[in-house]
Amino acid sequence: MPDKTLTINHAGGGSETYTINRDKFEGIRNMTVDGATVSVDHTPADDLRNLLVDADNVTIDRAHGGEIRTLFIDGVEVTIDRTGEVIVEGFLTLFPNAAAAYSLQRLNGHQALINSRRGSDNVEVDVYPDSSSNREVSASSPITVTSGSSSATTFGEFLAEAASQDTHEFHSSETAFRFHQVRAGGTSTSSDFTGFTVDVATASAYAGVQFASNVAQGDSVYVYFNCSFDAGSPSPKVALRTVTTSLTGSVSSNEGEVVEGFNAFELTSTTPSANGLVFSEGDNNLKYT
Repeated sequence: MPDKTLTINHAGGGSETYTINRDKFEGIRNMTVDGATVSVDHTPADDLRNLLVDADNVTIDRAHGGEIRTLFIDGVEVTIDRTGEVIVEGFLTLFPNAAAAYSLQRLNGHQALINSRRGSDNVEVDVYPDSSSNREVSASSPITVTSGSSSATTFGEFLAEAASQDTHEFHSSETAFRFHQVRAGGTSTSSDFTGFTVDVATASAYAGVQFASNVAQGDSVYVYFNCSFDAGSPSPKVALRTVTTSLTGSVSSNEGEVVEGFNAFELTSTTPSANGLVFSEGDNNLKYT
């Protein structure tokens, strides 16, 4: 580092100039303060440091290169195992060319993460972090209504409430999700458009509804829901399809792979004949909701 110059001007005239050497230094430096010698120790620390705590000798092994650290307290060895410790890399280390970064973080303990407006009735809610360790937005996130009226208390209920209000979006013959090739005498149920349970006995089972009109090619349908895997190992998919009386029409959009928990998909129509929303399952002897 470059040297610094300090000049002291005296009231009666004259001045003194001092040069301050700012180079890094290892070792012991001595200064004279009011006639007394003061030593400043810049000697590099040893790997072993000894501390005296309440008359007890504590030795700390600072040796680098290992994941095991050892302390000796009153002659008793204490080992700290840092094997497998997660090393969190800085954001700019992972994305060195990033110009900006945005994150859903509360600035104090009372702020909502997002404000959500429902397009069907313009009801607005503030959405708060859920109770998970990540404190993220999910179906279980609590909400506060800020405009309009809603009986929902969680974000998932708010979204499901929206689905129940959008009955005009479905074909007049549809009153709930319907099924194809599910278990005979099983527990597949649906009473409206807010959800269903499908009980699958053989592969290639379906649950879906037909829209009131076709989805133009290139237009998107946004789907969000919470899913639980009740039996077996389900691997359902959701997509737009060409639907008539059967739910097995050709896939007419990208397919979303459903996971357990909260799901959100943008399904974009790839054909002018896309007119239904269909969940499909290719495995057997399972159940999901």
